[in-house]
Amino acid sequence: MAEETKTTTTTTQLWIRALLSTDSCMILFPPLMIMWIVLIVNLFLSGDLNAYGVVPRTTKGLIAILYYPFIHATFGHLIGNSIPFYSLGSSVLIVARSKLVFAAVTLAIAYVSYSHTTQ
Repeated sequence: MAEETKTTTTTTQLWIRALLSTDSCMILFPPLMIMWIVLIVNLFLSGDLNAYGVVPRTTKGLIAILYYPFIHATFGHLIGNSIPFYSLGSSVLIVARSKLVFAAVTLAIAYVSYSHTTQ
């Protein structure tokens, strides 16, 4: 039982270190802030930016792969995506131990999520 508590403490400390690491803040905060700014601008524009979201099986939809991760419809939608984005992104940074590997994993995830969205 004591060994199990020690493992839990170590895991918790690892998560806290991952979430508050300089790499996590420097790499994950800028896109997260862009998402929030885009949402606020979109609300002021009465949702006009939603037209630039994913459009399946079109050239416009293919171009949207560059900016569709930044467009969210509601605060609930963005909050629901922000927490996993930051926590899972921090985990990948810790496991990858390389910004290049992190970039490759991020691009792979973006490609897979886009390909599943457009089917």
